[in-house]
Amino acid sequence: MEPAHENASKEGDATLLLGVRLHLLDEFVEWHPPPNLSALDEPHIFFDDLHFEPSPFDRDPDFSLILTLYSAPDFKQYLDNADLLSRYPELFFKLTHSFPLGDLPPILESFIPDNLLSTNIYTDIIRKYISEELSLGRFSDPFTCTQLEAKIGPFRSSPLQVATKVGACSEPDKFCICRHLSYKGVLGQSVNDEIDAKDYPT
Repeated sequence: MEPAHENASKEGDATLLLGVRLHLLDEFVEWHPPPNLSALDEPHIFFDDLHFEPSPFDRDPDFSLILTLYSAPDFKQYLDNADLLSRYPELFFKLTHSFPLGDLPPILESFIPDNLLSTNIYTDIIRKYISEELSLGRFSDPFTCTQLEAKIGPFRSSPLQVATKVGACSEPDKFCICRHLSYKGVLGQSVNDEIDAKDYPT
């Protein structure tokens, strides 16, 4: 379905479109009508028979830690109230126990590439970011390679990079710390290469 277009006078204006105030970042804003839920007849299932596979590291609290901003019980209740639980039967399980990435090959040896060159310029920003994540409990304490392998087994890390968004109207620049999941390195294959996008239609 083609989106409806609403003209805007200039970049940065705000307009009220169907009760929602939007910040316009272009010459027009696109509005897509919500999906017709009554027309959906196929369950939203990407992996059937979800279950736990035992691991020798299951008892380690860092290995089994699940952090999310979403409340799995609330999502389940909302879907049940909206008569959509049968459409999304896996969501509660995945929010509770994490989402599978796919049928990934086992990691037999740790791979820890160097961070990208941009990190050398923004070391203070990266240190601040890591400190904030640690204080919020979203990162576990720093580990050496040997310590981490003892907790979770062989692992693969992706290099960090810093993306800069230039501030507008004399505002300061904004920085985003990114994990380069498309980095191949000497392995010749990235983390993203091992994930089949067909398993995650949008």
